[in-house]
Amino acid sequence: MYRHLLLAILALTNPTIAATVNTHTNLADFESALNSIPHSSTLEDFSTVSTNYTMSNLDKGDLWRGFFARRVGTGGFGDSGYCPLLSDPVDSTPTRCLNYNPSSPDLPGISGSFDALNAASIVFTPLETNRVFGFHFDFVDWNDGGVRSELVVNLSDGTNLPVSGSANIGGAPAQFFGFTLDSTAISQGVYIENIEWKGVTSELVGFWNIGTRYKPSTTASIPIMPYWSYITSLILLIGIGLQALRLKV
Repeated sequence: MYRHLLLAILALTNPTIAATVNTHTNLADFESALNSIPHSSTLEDFSTVSTNYTMSNLDKGDLWRGFFARRVGTGGFGDSGYCPLLSDPVDSTPTRCLNYNPSSPDLPGISGSFDALNAASIVFTPLETNRVFGFHFDFVDWNDGGVRSELVVNLSDGTNLPVSGSANIGGAPAQFFGFTLDSTAISQGVYIENIEWKGVTSELVGFWNIGTRYKPSTTASIPIMPYWSYITSLILLIGIGLQALRLKV
């Protein structure tokens, strides 16, 4: 009887709540959504990129402010890499740039080559381990004509969430895209383990100003247990005590 009661209480007090992400298409809304959440941030503008070169495919990849970037595979547009100017000619080597799009900025950044057929992708791994809950960037030429590539956000609770921007017309102006975990997931200590940008078909995308949002170390150093974890532990102790009393009787 006590065992059945204990199992019923555990089922009620230990709910499984899948984490979700909230997306934003402008920086003001992204920042506003974080007003009530204590956090720190990083921003990489790729100002140190002075020559065209290929992204690393070794270990975690290239180290930047707040994250590592590693290419996986070779897409229909070649290897992902870096352009000192994203507006450089498309036949730049070894990385293709994006001057075919008149909206490509005269700024350094990543030229990402994504391809479903060849499993070409880029994996972003946060530098601030166990703490990152937000990610954002500026982009050009993403999903022109339809959804051609997407981000898969891999979380510490085992959730894998596909996220993508809306389809754009060819030559669309530069835009912003960002996302954060929902507030419940953040409070329960769920964090982003990595983000894989992968092809749905085949696509070349330019992006820059990559930023992260993460919990300050003063709060991240102490694990925060969800309220139901404390209740569960208490119920388990009560159950053990009741079982011990039954054995005595």
